[in-house]
Amino acid sequence: MYLIETLKMDPAVNDRLGRNSFIYACVGGSLEIVEYLATKHPELINTVDGRDDDGLHLASREGNLETFMYLIETLKMDPTVKNDHGHNSFFHACYGGKLEIVKYLATKHPEPGTV
Repeated sequence: MYLIETLKMDPAVNDRLGRNSFIYACVGGSLEIVEYLATKHPELINTVDGRDDDGLHLASREGNLETFMYLIETLKMDPTVKNDHGHNSFFHACYGGKLEIVKYLATKHPEPGTV
C-alpha cells in the first residue's frame, strides 16, 4: 500500500510472467492486500497472467483458504473459469494438494465444470 499510495507505483505493471500485484497478493495469500487492491484498483480483479491464470487459479493452488473464499464469496470470481490449458480452480487445488480448497469447492460449488 505504501508503494502505491506514497511512491505512486503502478499496481497494474506486469512482470515477465505477466503477473501484477493483485495476482501476487492472491498467490501469497495476503488478504489485506487483496482487499485493498480490489477496493482501490478493481480493474485488476479479472486480470490474468501469461498462462491465462487469474488470481483465483493461483490462490487455489497455493492453498490460502481465507483469501480463496474472499475471492469467490466477496469478489464473485468464478471457480469454473479455465486457463489456456483447460484447468479450473478445482484442478489447481488438486494439483497443489490443497485439500481444504478441494473440500470447499466440492461442498459449496458442486455444479458441473467446477469439480
